[in-house]
Amino acid sequence: MINCVGEIGLSGIDKFRVETHHVIVDKFCSELDKKINAYSVVVENFLFLTRLHVESTIDVEKSVNKFISVYEDDVDDSIKYEIVHFKQFWNQLKPTFDGSDVDTQDI
Repeated sequence: MINCVGEIGLSGIDKFRVETHHVIVDKFCSELDKKINAYSVVVENFLFLTRLHVESTIDVEKSVNKFISVYEDDVDDSIKYEIVHFKQFWNQLKPTFDGSDVDTQDI
């Protein structure tokens, strides 16, 4: 429907879609982008803690050095040695699975 000013007038479901639904979806997307950005900072600075078992010692050292540079007022420089030591300790404790001790008769 076109009014006398030349604007298109919306009614019913189209008006709801444009004036309410699209605004809500736009706001939702905007807030979601904010959350994603916030979590990307956390992931960027702390992901190495969850990847100690798969990353090489050199990669862990690089990640810890980045962590130290971001939080230099809050952490001691010696933390990199502690993390590398913990990684080696973790690798020694990690159980290996070869399947030889699995009883397949009960399956």
